[in-house]
Amino acid sequence: MARWKRPQKRPEKKKQKKKRSNGPDPKESTESDTTVSSTASTSFTASSAAPSTASPMLKTTNTTFDAHEPPVVVMDGAITSEAVEAAARVFHAMAKDCPPLLVAKNVPLAKLLADGMDGRDFGVRLVGKYDPCCNPHDPSTLVSIYVVRSLSFKHQAAVTKIVSQLDGQQTGHLETHLGANLIAGGGHAHVPDVVVLSDDGTVRMIVEFEYKHRSFRVLVDCCCGYLATYPSLRTTVAIKLFGAQGGDPFRFGAIALQYKRDADGQPHLMYAASIGTAPLTLIAQRHIRCKIGDEAFAAMGHFEDGVANETALQHATWAHPTMDCPQLSIEVSDLEYSDVHDLLAGAPPTNERLVIDLYKVILACYRISDEGQRRHRGRG
Repeated sequence: MARWKRPQKRPEKKKQKKKRSNGPDPKESTESDTTVSSTASTSFTASSAAPSTASPMLKTTNTTFDAHEPPVVVMDGAITSEAVEAAARVFHAMAKDCPPLLVAKNVPLAKLLADGMDGRDFGVRLVGKYDPCCNPHDPSTLVSIYVVRSLSFKHQAAVTKIVSQLDGQQTGHLETHLGANLIAGGGHAHVPDVVVLSDDGTVRMIVEFEYKHRSFRVLVDCCCGYLATYPSLRTTVAIKLFGAQGGDPFRFGAIALQYKRDADGQPHLMYAASIGTAPLTLIAQRHIRCKIGDEAFAAMGHFEDGVANETALQHATWAHPTMDCPQLSIEVSDLEYSDVHDLLAGAPPTNERLVIDLYKVILACYRISDEGQRRHRGRG
């Protein structure tokens, strides 16, 4: 079984350090799904032929942003840090709500994943798009690569809260890490937020939080696709935060999903709940229903009233008198087994569970909204 790459310290560069972006202003929010730039569109099909060994060709895309900006040079067949740095400079000069910007196309996906390039040295993040029918491990699978904004403060606050909870429940056979390298699943390459590894180095659980970069549909495709790409993976968690409702940063919808392998190894939805400070909008409901199905949508838990009450009162822990706290409960024994007959690492059977308190994750997002509102009022 292939070992997962553990996050490593990033080597210091001899060149002068670039100033990193802190990401979008935390008060920014949007209800609409992020889409790929039509000004940098490309076909997302993978060639059946082996990738060319010739030198990559440089081609210039058509752009429709400020005419004074330099054209974006798109690499064909490979990607270099110099190309990412150049694209990052152009991208930082564009509007904060601009869509992803194409950097390279027809890049072998397997090589991209092995190289460990992610764009953070230049204040951006890399994402990829490939044909979901293709095997990410196949050398002939090609990917188009885009730059997107660094993670927002709201996103970072939520992920920090998730990691701190899992770290506090650390077992002897599982390790929690922040995602550090691009991984692939469902036609998308992305740096995951949180990975839980077994002590033999294989990935057991992935937790994804999404606010701006991916639509709900893409987030679910990724989380289900990871299960197909990585055989050792047992559980994926997807938390999607939707935009502010009515311009109020304290009112937003959110949903949490947990997928687990069924007996045939296919993704099976184990948990679904609405956990925002406001009910899901009709648009969000339609997207969710289309993705998880009518039956799962009808059975979904609804915690909006309780979450709205608790966040407004700024309760650090859930104290609602009549409603249970929304939380995910993951069986440790399931994460440590690769199948029902094979216990990994000699771990003894256990009834332990890893619990993610979803209210605390939402509260972290709410407090970032609060801080952003205070900063805005302070400037007034």
